[in-house]
Amino acid sequence: MGRQTKILLGVAVFWPCLYAGFAATSMLYVHLLQDVRAFSGIDLVWVWVDSFLHAFTIAWYLVLFGVCVVLLHKNRRIDRSKRVRWLVAFLLAGPVAFPIYWYFHVWHLPDEDTGNRFTD
Repeated sequence: MGRQTKILLGVAVFWPCLYAGFAATSMLYVHLLQDVRAFSGIDLVWVWVDSFLHAFTIAWYLVLFGVCVVLLHKNRRIDRSKRVRWLVAFLLAGPVAFPIYWYFHVWHLPDEDTGNRFTD
């Protein structure tokens, strides 16, 4: 995997975490800082944008889950028991587990190494 692909995948795996922060601040803004009865046209546009971003992030997360599972399956540097642990982490805490897996098992590989052999 080349360096550019690693960087692109890194941006992709950090998006769900960034969106979670955005969604939390958006909800805080709507529920605590505004009077719910006083929505204007701009606020309604914001609701549509937020809804689109939410749907996009859900679809992105599902694709990212598949990509990370394939990368995990192809990575021969990780023994079988640790692969099962990573898979459980992906299932239970994907937005947190994806960037951690990317950092330790994708970013730190040499650029030409695909992880298909043991070099330990």
